[in-house]
Amino acid sequence: MSCGTCAKNTAQGAASAIGSPAATGAAVAPDGKLAEPWRREPPVTLDQVRQAFPRATWQKYLKVTETQNDDPCSDDDPLGKFGAALQHGRARLAGDVPLDRFMQHHRSPVNAWQKKAYAWAMQHPHKQLSVSTKERDWVIFKHGEYVKFCLPNPGAACGAHEYITRDGRAKYHVYER
Repeated sequence: MSCGTCAKNTAQGAASAIGSPAATGAAVAPDGKLAEPWRREPPVTLDQVRQAFPRATWQKYLKVTETQNDDPCSDDDPLGKFGAALQHGRARLAGDVPLDRFMQHHRSPVNAWQKKAYAWAMQHPHKQLSVSTKERDWVIFKHGEYVKFCLPNPGAACGAHEYITRDGRAKYHVYER
């Protein structure tokens, strides 16, 4: 098993042997580096988010819509950084617990529809996704370096529960009202 740095260096080395990362078919970010995995994927549609749910759910109870992002993150917002948001969540939910312990206890996997919603949010940073099922109403949007998954209170902005992810594989519970 190789680390991410090794894999990146191997990919860059192979690309430079041919001429450029683009020559290998890898997606390239504007700064010339290999792009993040969500940038390499084709754009995610609302229909793909919907279809990531179990069929019985999306046929009867599911509503997926997009709107403008009501919580834009400015470049100087300290909570736009993933580490700062984790520290803030730890302080609110667990107090003086060490960060690694907080991360272990407040971590959960991202399921299939959440992976699609994460990719959609990363590809549409100025929009938010609303996903309503029979049991829950989610609001998902990009905030700085990460994507927020919120279960808002009825009639309130994002608030009852908030989860954040920066990789689309694991999410961390950082807020509870």
